[in-house]
Amino acid sequence: GLGIRDIPLELPALGFALGISLLTGLLFGIVPALRSASDSIFHDLGSGTRTTDARSTSYMRNGLVVVQVALSVMLLIGAGLLVRSFVQLTNVDPGFRADHLLTGMVVLPPGQYTESSQYTRFYSQLQDDLTAIPGVIDVGLINQLPIRNPYNNVRAWAAKRPPTESNRARTAYTRTVLPGYFQTMEMPIISGRAILNSDGEESDPVLVINQTMAERLFPGEDPVGDRVSVDMGGRGEVNFVVIGVIGDARLQRLGQEPGMAMYHSFYQFPRSIMRLAIRTRSEPTDFTGAVREAVWRQDRDVPVEGLT
Repeated sequence: GLGIRDIPLELPALGFALGISLLTGLLFGIVPALRSASDSIFHDLGSGTRTTDARSTSYMRNGLVVVQVALSVMLLIGAGLLVRSFVQLTNVDPGFRADHLLTGMVVLPPGQYTESSQYTRFYSQLQDDLTAIPGVIDVGLINQLPIRNPYNNVRAWAAKRPPTESNRARTAYTRTVLPGYFQTMEMPIISGRAILNSDGEESDPVLVINQTMAERLFPGEDPVGDRVSVDMGGRGEVNFVVIGVIGDARLQRLGQEPGMAMYHSFYQFPRSIMRLAIRTRSEPTDFTGAVREAVWRQDRDVPVEGLT
């Protein structure tokens, strides 16, 4: 799935704990061993131990005990922080349902697929074929899955309130979806509607925006039916009609609050690379073979990557 259930430890925290453990092992393994070897040599020489040597040994041992206690406390504090962070992340609502979800990526070879109409035919047929697999509940397609495929944000603003020097445009995460994605991920529609098959290139460009974007660009207003201007890079500035408001989902990391996000219709902005989100009745990985066969029925040259 999306890796939500198996939350990884943060690398800096893990490195800190590992470093402290190695330092403790070296300090309290090598130093006593060297000291023991030194004591053995002096004993073999038959020389007497002077009082100053005894005091020096005592001070060293006491110092090592103090350092050991201090390092142990630091290690315990670090471990406690890791556990607390883990517990907090497990209680975070990502804004979508992550269980019983098989995910993967389909890449259309650029040499064989050069027209946007080829993209739409392939993926719309693939969605139908995947939905027909026994045991599959819903199928969603998106260009970037939440958490697993972060980033990709662009400038966006309310068309009726263009940005100025004092009120600069904010950025929003942009995603492209086929109809059915929100239903598959169980993301609630707060107002308006979801993207439909009829939202194609013949109709006005449409957007579904998340609740955070609605509140920031249209404070105290219902944005459905209003327009959002988006900086589309090479396409320039494009005006979209807001057709719906969706619940917030964490697209970057579980520990990061949702930012502004907007979802385009795939049929208006088709792509050659799309990610799959397949909700199943039983263990998702049991369907990997059937999913590959559904893709390869259309084209054996199309790779299916990262099915988990």
